[in-house]
Amino acid sequence: MRSNWRKFLLIRPRAVQSLHLFLWLVMSTQLGCDDQGPNSETDSQSLCSETQCTDSTTADLGIILDQGEADGEPVDAVTDGGNQTLIRPDANPGVAEICETSPLVPSDSRLENASRVGQLATGGPLADGEWWVGDLDGTPDGLGELLIIRGGRVDALELNGRPWWRTPNINATRIERVVDLNGDGRLEVVVVTARRVHILDALDGHSLWILPDNSFGTDATIRISRILIDDFTGDEIPDIYVVDGGCNDEGSGRGASFEFANDDFGRRLALIEGDRRNGRCGRWQTFMDGNGDGLKDLVITDGRGLNLFDLRTGARLSCGSLPEAPPNGPLPHLSVGENRQFVFLENQILLQEIRAARDAECDAPYEFETVFQTPDIDAIHPPGSAAVSLPRLGGDAILTSIWTDDQQRWRVDVFGPQGQETLYAGGILLGVVGEQAIGLSIMVRQMPTRDIGQNSGRCLRLDFDQVGNLQSETPLGFCEPLRGRTGSRMSPEFRPLGTVDKGQVTTAVTLRWPEEQERAIWPDAIETGHDGGQQHMHSKGIASAAIINPTVGDGQHVVHYAYSSADGRIGFLDRSMNLTQRDRVDDGPALYQATGLGEVFELNRGANPSLISLSATGVLTRFEYQNGGFVRNWSQALGIPDRGSWSLQIDVDATPPLLVTRHPALGEDVISAFDALTGDLVWSDSNGLSGLKTMRQHRLVTSAQNETPLVLRYDRQRLDANLMPERACQVIHRSEDTSPDPECPNAPVLMRVVTALETTTGNCIWQTIIRPTSSCSGPSNQSLSVHHPHAYITESTGIVSLETDTGRLDQHTDLGRLEGGVTGRGGGTILTDPTDNGLYRTGGNGPPEKFDDALNLIWRAESIDGLRGQSWLHRHALLVGSALWVSPGAGWPIFLYNGADGSVQGVLALADGGAVDNPEIGSNFEDIQTIQAHSDIDGLGMPGVLVTTDGGRLYGIENDATVLWSRTFESELGVPVVIEPGPVSPVRLALPVGLGYIDLLGLSGPTPPKVVWDIACPLSPECDDSPDIDRSTDSKAICGRWSQVDGVDGYEYRFMGVGAVPLTDWIDAGGRAEVSTSAQQLRVGAFYQLQVRSYVLEAGAKQVSRVAMSDGVRVLNRSAPELSLHISDAVLDVDLGVQMTFELTAQDDEALAGWSLDIVSLDDGEHIKRLGGGPLNQAEFSQSRVWFGSDRFGRRVPVGRYRAEFSVIDRSQNEGSAVSPIIEICSGDCP
Repeated sequence: MRSNWRKFLLIRPRAVQSLHLFLWLVMSTQLGCDDQGPNSETDSQSLCSETQCTDSTTADLGIILDQGEADGEPVDAVTDGGNQTLIRPDANPGVAEICETSPLVPSDSRLENASRVGQLATGGPLADGEWWVGDLDGTPDGLGELLIIRGGRVDALELNGRPWWRTPNINATRIERVVDLNGDGRLEVVVVTARRVHILDALDGHSLWILPDNSFGTDATIRISRILIDDFTGDEIPDIYVVDGGCNDEGSGRGASFEFANDDFGRRLALIEGDRRNGRCGRWQTFMDGNGDGLKDLVITDGRGLNLFDLRTGARLSCGSLPEAPPNGPLPHLSVGENRQFVFLENQILLQEIRAARDAECDAPYEFETVFQTPDIDAIHPPGSAAVSLPRLGGDAILTSIWTDDQQRWRVDVFGPQGQETLYAGGILLGVVGEQAIGLSIMVRQMPTRDIGQNSGRCLRLDFDQVGNLQSETPLGFCEPLRGRTGSRMSPEFRPLGTVDKGQVTTAVTLRWPEEQERAIWPDAIETGHDGGQQHMHSKGIASAAIINPTVGDGQHVVHYAYSSADGRIGFLDRSMNLTQRDRVDDGPALYQATGLGEVFELNRGANPSLISLSATGVLTRFEYQNGGFVRNWSQALGIPDRGSWSLQIDVDATPPLLVTRHPALGEDVISAFDALTGDLVWSDSNGLSGLKTMRQHRLVTSAQNETPLVLRYDRQRLDANLMPERACQVIHRSEDTSPDPECPNAPVLMRVVTALETTTGNCIWQTIIRPTSSCSGPSNQSLSVHHPHAYITESTGIVSLETDTGRLDQHTDLGRLEGGVTGRGGGTILTDPTDNGLYRTGGNGPPEKFDDALNLIWRAESIDGLRGQSWLHRHALLVGSALWVSPGAGWPIFLYNGADGSVQGVLALADGGAVDNPEIGSNFEDIQTIQAHSDIDGLGMPGVLVTTDGGRLYGIENDATVLWSRTFESELGVPVVIEPGPVSPVRLALPVGLGYIDLLGLSGPTPPKVVWDIACPLSPECDDSPDIDRSTDSKAICGRWSQVDGVDGYEYRFMGVGAVPLTDWIDAGGRAEVSTSAQQLRVGAFYQLQVRSYVLEAGAKQVSRVAMSDGVRVLNRSAPELSLHISDAVLDVDLGVQMTFELTAQDDEALAGWSLDIVSLDDGEHIKRLGGGPLNQAEFSQSRVWFGSDRFGRRVPVGRYRAEFSVIDRSQNEGSAVSPIIEICSGDCP
């Protein structure tokens, strides 16, 4: 894999031929036939049932691909051993490596070599943004495809589950768009990760472009906080704008614009940093045409209000003009027409218009002026708000949700320049269903209290006539509407409702909860309307859903809707909401695609080992070891918290062992205790105090005698609620000081409450009500830490300690604020130093600090250049001996602080599976996800640290910060758990992976081949220095060779085809180390790999090694498509209103992949109009297009000379193009 760039050999005017000079490394062995593990006696019956598998070193490769899938097999790093798969680089070290024999290394129990011996299923549904349904290839029959994100990788499948392609783990988090970015008709997939934007080819998944590290003028990208895809260069081809960082991280807040419609794919147009007043919050950046030139400009919010920048040059066009704007610019806004914006302040909405005027403050040619503003409002709820046109209120009006203190209720009001009207009282606006000449249709949710939450009230559809009179009210039950894409012209609060047209009526599509189970975790139905609409129900629940527009087919039906179910399936629905594909067993959706990162804990050891898992969807499960494997003993569905995690705590020494966790299925404020052996509910607690809101924190108190007498929970007073102590508590401590804070006299004093519950009964033992250190800071960024005999609350600006036995307030310290005086120096967790009773605060705002047991500051680490205080938030930290290990921000190294004085005694930067020598301090390394101490990191009793990073890497590091080993898995990783060796279970490591599994790793197998090569056919008789190949024009055969391992009994191999799908089952090659295959027809443009594993025979059973895999070969066709372009006439008189017709034809010896037809000006070379284009999947193409002499805005083009350009591209990226004769546009005086 030497390049990710496309390079074109230009042959004009007849054709453009391109050669792919790149290979996409598909690091996957998950699909199909290999799910047996190293201890299977024989391989299972082939899942490739339609492929003939033989025990020969020559196999016939059919083109029918396997449809089964068994995920979870990790992939090893090139530099180290590992679990199941080794990816070998494509370098050619020569005959010495491919022809030499490796020694056989005996099996061992070291974690670096552990192989998978089992899996626990902990998967859940794909979330919104993690899947997409549409047409990737433009096939003539309209068959659709499915894109999904699982474990940080992207998979493409047909709707029947048959795989197309798969990427490695790129830490993918969201499928942003599927779009043609360069105008060739072939589609690209835009994928967002935490710190990158990837552009993938939609047909084979290879990487076309990755956001460069220096895109924002800084060393590295911190976080992708906003990405907008729209045409802002005027060529009718989408461009991309990306923002680095947001309000709560160390990102720069800068933006960068990129175009892709030229040979320099991904060229940066502008870096937009501007002169802004603390406008770092990328969430509120949008597009609008501010100066009327037909090109979109960038709106950035800051402490002055709305600002305008040129996306092509980065120049400022306008400064803000809102004196009331918040300091950091969180200003929801949405466009009205071309040059107006509705802007939402905390208690007022304004309509602003951009006008040509010289701004004195920043010397910009335009400025925003307020057209009208609403009266002061007690509170505003922007989500769901919409701009509407109401002549009776003066034209442009805003429909929104407001709270009135005097009525103590929510209302839906509409505000315009000439007045205000109330459309509904007692709820909030969910969105506009339709705005027509006959009136307005909206959806609202009944809301009895000021607190707004999902599924907290029934939905209604309200229809109004032209003058605002209510015509009908339709109940929709407990619902959540589907949402469309926000688009680039509004901030994310204003996602429109997802609607469909049913005859003459537009209706919203909703997810609905059962009336009798309004607190159910998931809605169980998707429907259109409540009376007379279609409905589909799924008993396990629906996690997300989408309207498929345009529709696609699955071979037998047309798919109009799709959904992701709570049990990890994807369902496709026709127009009547009937399933198009059903499972043969339970009649539910046939396609399973579970995902998610769970948690795992060791419960019992020794002769009866057991594990506790918590899935990504809140399913708590106990597994116990029986008959050679872990089996499910019981499960409990906890529900999913609206905010925070479950905070599962385990008391393994209780009798019986107890599991204490948040229990959102019973309420957001509820914590429950379960019997770990039986799964029975022991007790639940909902804080017992009126007027409380959970802080999502609870901790076990463990005494020196290893007893767990108490559970502490942390809550706070609700806004505008009175606090009543829990009368059942034995002891109550209460601060009586509720006086206003002089620094913020209008801010309410919201008390904090810590409650101690008896572990076995849940009875209240004591309760302490504490005044916050500062009422001026919000109640965010707080935590509860317990180190018996003290509990510590880290507030936004302070630390409070309490005695765990009595609840008595012990010590308190005010941490103050970070430099600048805005952000509180607080939050995080407290770690204890057993050597000197010191206390460390880590993971809060600012660098770590050390205190004595009286909370006197001992030292505070110095700030690091390039880091903001918020970058330290929620970062993992660990005390290793006398050193504090902590990673200060995303992509930064681990800093080792001296526990005595806080000085930096070392830096450990991790990249590519090892430590970086003399690293340049910055954020361009692997991002540290977890840091855990373990007593045995090598299987031989060595204590050390296990570290996980993004990209799916697991490191074993000695206590002196020496990297002992590393290994790479093909999925994101959770917190690893080292399992103590026992007499029964072979499991040494339990590792959550993002594919919806807990991988169980145990003894390693035999040594795999060191090198696997793709060799040009035919093979030479003996091993020689034939090079490893990356490309081949032979579509009838593939050959390979691998290095041998001394002492093994043989090898098995298989070829992986399109999408890393096995073309054959594992085939026994005996002692030979080469294979030559024949095939009916390999897919041109596709990528193929050879997998090999060695085996030894023990008592007749095969013990197989990890899988070694070649870097792959792509089958190419270098012939350009043939095409023609004919026009009806080369002269067009625009005064006559006639049209010009273009006849297009193209053909190729393989499938065409895309086409485009454009009109360009010969006078200045400018793009005039795109007449057509899109993806193709056919060998022959013909099309007619007409042109009326207008540009992309519908305006008549000037008199002059023009021409049409017709281009096609095939699956091997070969291009062909044709141009028309010169087209004369005339007006009356035509030749």
